[in-house]
Amino acid sequence: EMARQRILLDHRFFASLMMRMKWGPDPSCKTLWTNGKQVGYNPAYIDDLTTRKTMGAIVHEVFHPMMKHHLRIGNKNHELWNKACDYAINPLIIQYGFELPDNILLDEKFNGMAAEQIYAILLEEEQQKQEEKKKEEQGQDDQDQEQEQDNGEKDSGEGQDQKDQD
Repeated sequence: EMARQRILLDHRFFASLMMRMKWGPDPSCKTLWTNGKQVGYNPAYIDDLTTRKTMGAIVHEVFHPMMKHHLRIGNKNHELWNKACDYAINPLIIQYGFELPDNILLDEKFNGMAAEQIYAILLEEEQQKQEEKKKEEQGQDDQDQEQEQDNGEKDSGEGQDQKDQD
């Protein structure tokens, strides 16, 4: 509550946007979320933040609808789009002088890029990871097949020994 009051007093532009949104506790979420009109926040998460970091988190959520992120998602992967949007706005929020919570998405290589550009890069990186994972799994499958063949030969040998003993 203190953080919202400080925004109201010291940051009128962000305050006007903040006041247009409906804010409510949502213990089921990890941190905060917005759909462009509502903001949900985990009270336990907010309680652990300093007032300055809470102000940054509030402004972060206000930035999403300000940048119309909820309207620009189209048929994009929701999780990846959200990451791209975070990478796009977090440097701006810091430039405005706000302090953000720890473990935020921040990477200088994305500075100055639109969320769509960042999304394309993240999507490409994700696809490369998937391809590498497939190659690793195929390599593992090849190893498993070789082991099965080796085990099969051992089994048939053991079976022969058993027949000899009988």
